[in-house]
Order: sequence, then structure tokens, then C-alpha cells
Amino acid sequence: MEFLGTIQHGDAIKNADGKRVFKFDFHGEPVEVGLDKGSFSFKDVLDKDAFIYSAEKGVYVASFTVPEILKNDISALEVVQIVRGGAFLNWGLSTDLFLPKSEMDRALTIGEKVLVKLCIDYRNERLIAVSKISDMLESAEGLREHDEVNCLAMQYSDLGLKVVVNDAFSGMIYTENLVQKPLEGSIFKAFVNKVREDGKIDLLFRKAGFLGLEGHKSDLEQCLNDNEGFLPLTDKSDPDKIRDLTAMSKKAYKRAVGMLLKAGKIEILDSGIKLK
Repeated sequence: MEFLGTIQHGDAIKNADGKRVFKFDFHGEPVEVGLDKGSFSFKDVLDKDAFIYSAEKGVYVASFTVPEILKNDISALEVVQIVRGGAFLNWGLSTDLFLPKSEMDRALTIGEKVLVKLCIDYRNERLIAVSKISDMLESAEGLREHDEVNCLAMQYSDLGLKVVVNDAFSGMIYTENLVQKPLEGSIFKAFVNKVREDGKIDLLFRKAGFLGLEGHKSDLEQCLNDNEGFLPLTDKSDPDKIRDLTAMSKKAYKRAVGMLLKAGKIEILDSGIKLK
């Protein structure tokens, strides 16, 4: 059953009983499963990758269509139907993916996208979606300050943006560091600022310290070049305006201005900053 939700390489052939099946090896053992309607063929199809899932309890099938999510992956899927026992999600196959009500973290509506993890329901021998992702995330291991990581945007709050780090760990980008506003469900790169004692990760869009400052300095200089050498920003400018024009926090912007000023590359005017 561990092959559920994975991509396997094998052959679509007629077996000894005369049935059309997809045959593959899993950990050295031969496995035969049926073919879903979209992948069925009366001709042999050799050396083919197929996604393995369950049509019903104990009935496994192969699909030559790869869905939007694989086993243990986390992705944002669209809700297409609400039923008494949960919801069905579009994952790119002809059969929708079930999200049981017991595995929901909140009420859902048709058309919205929900962040889920694809898991095996061992009791019913099937794949299901689980939106209670926070409970499944691990304490961070093997990560250090300045490490670049993959992030998946989970949810905004007053604190900032909660993210999944490297498909396994819980992270946060605090509001004051949100110089970008990724959409919930989107994937992006960030840098570890701190691994906390509780195993959760504080993140930044830029490396902290000197390397981060150099990056902000370069970004601000480029931003000036892109805007004919002038930005209408001063010490009194609203942080949101600075973020909109430069994709920096006000703190990072002021430091970058200081570095460019020291390098003799800009001059400060009453109405903003200007390249020399």
C-alpha cells in the first residue's frame, strides 16, 4: 500500500488472466494494478510512468496523468464539492480527492483553494487530503542561520505569514519583514534568520547581517536606475510606501540609503533620494 500516491515506472500489459494491468516492481516485488479509464488501452504500453491511487477500498489503479500533488506533498487545491462528510478537491485526475471533515482545520466553500497534505488512509486503504497541516510539521533539524530554504505560504495573521519550510517544518515571516506578499499556497525562497528553541523557524526574504545589507544596497541602486535615478522617499515616508516602491522594510531601506550615501552614489533631497 505504500506505493499509493507515488509515481511508478512499469508496463501496461495483458496479464496471465487476460486482464489489462499496469505492472511494476516495488522494493523488488512485482505489483499489478488496474488502469483507470483515461489510461486504458488495448495495446501494450511499455516503459511508462504512472501515478498509483485507489479507486475504492483495496482496489488500486494506475493513471498516466500525474496529479497536482503526490504522497506527503503539500499543495493548494480547489474545493469543487462540499458533502456531509467532508469536501472533494480538484487534483487533476478524473476522480476528485476526498478531504474528510475530521481532517479539516476550518469550514470550506466551493471555489476556494485549501492547503492540504496528501496522506494514506490506512484504515480505508485510500489516499486522502489533510488540511490540519500544522499538527504534522516537524521540529526543524539540520538548518542554520542564513540557509536558503523553500517555503510554501500557509496563512496570514497579525503576526505575519506562516509558512511550511522544506515540506516539513513550521516557519514564520513576521509582519515587519514582509517586504513581499506571497499568495497563500504559493512557493518561494527565503532565508533562515533563527531556529527557535521550540523547533520553529524565523525567516527573512534576505540574509541577515552584512550579506543582507549588501543585497539591499544593490537592490535600492537598481530601483533608482529603474526609476530614472529618483525615488520620492524620505525619512518620514510611510513604511507601506517604501515597501511598495522598493520591496524593503523601512529599516532595511534606511540602512541601504546610508550605505549608498557613504559610497557617494546618491544625494538626499527634500523630496526624495537621487542618484549622482
